[in-house]
Amino acid sequence: MFGAYIWGSFADTRGRIPALILCQACNGLFIVGSSVSQSLWFLILMRFLSGLGEGGTVPLVYTYVIELLPVKRRARMTAILSSTYMIGQTGIAGLAWLVLPHTEWTWRISNFTFNYWRIFLLISSVPIILSLFLFMLFPESPRYLVQVNKIAQAKSVIRYMFRKNQPKKAYDSTYTIQCEVEGESTNSIAALQLNSYYGLTMWFPTMIQRMDESKATSVCAVTSLTSNKTLCDFSDETKVYFDTFLQAAANLPGHLIYFLLVNSVGRKPIIGVSMVLTAISVFFIWLVSSPTGSIVMSCVFAGVTIVTWDAIALVTVEIFPLKSDQLQGVYRMP
Repeated sequence: MFGAYIWGSFADTRGRIPALILCQACNGLFIVGSSVSQSLWFLILMRFLSGLGEGGTVPLVYTYVIELLPVKRRARMTAILSSTYMIGQTGIAGLAWLVLPHTEWTWRISNFTFNYWRIFLLISSVPIILSLFLFMLFPESPRYLVQVNKIAQAKSVIRYMFRKNQPKKAYDSTYTIQCEVEGESTNSIAALQLNSYYGLTMWFPTMIQRMDESKATSVCAVTSLTSNKTLCDFSDETKVYFDTFLQAAANLPGHLIYFLLVNSVGRKPIIGVSMVLTAISVFFIWLVSSPTGSIVMSCVFAGVTIVTWDAIALVTVEIFPLKSDQLQGVYRMP
């Protein structure tokens, strides 16, 4: 949440690409710091600072991509962009499945310990660091350049994009660009809706595992269990990763539904219906009485919620003008 406010303000004054580069640098650097942490408090600090970077990246990526696209292509491209998060989630679940069960991967040098979960964090930082360098090759958002009165640079970016997309066509440079809107911007809001989504999806694997181990018959019974602080049992650990993989893959139907219906049905009906269905799916989670039922409902929740995510990410960039009051993001908070 804090990252969205901080980097949203920065992007409105310095540009989308500089903000994205710094967000990824912040995220990647502090994930690496997390991997070498030797104390709980240092780990918490590193994860918090990493979250500041990620909190800025999510809304800025949506804002940047949507600002590059013509109006008629924005809706469906939002679904394609969101599907990359699904791919990333399934990849992380697969990586965890491969690395985390190997508790024997532990090395100690004096007071320094480097083991399996630190290896997982270090590997997961690699795509983030690589994307930092890729962002350096991308042009600035022409819409942002127009809003800050850099018309010549905006035309240069549009010319570059045209020649990349239509290399055989002649470029018409006789058009004019006008900026008439003075208002407030959206960069801080595109990710804040995810707080409740990520909170529940992180809770589901733990709930399912505890229900399976304790033979509990309801969510209420699971939440009343006390933890065992003397024994760590990794015998069935891989099931947690498979359940997480299923939840990530469950986003695919939601992306497809949004992709097929957004232009014909419209943004507002999709947001309204998907929010109602999300609320219903959360309500039924409390009625499940088996681990299998919990997995099914968590997948339903993930698939329905992602439709809302796609639609709101699009609408916030389209509705709100560029220079924003950062408090517009409060309505997405849980």
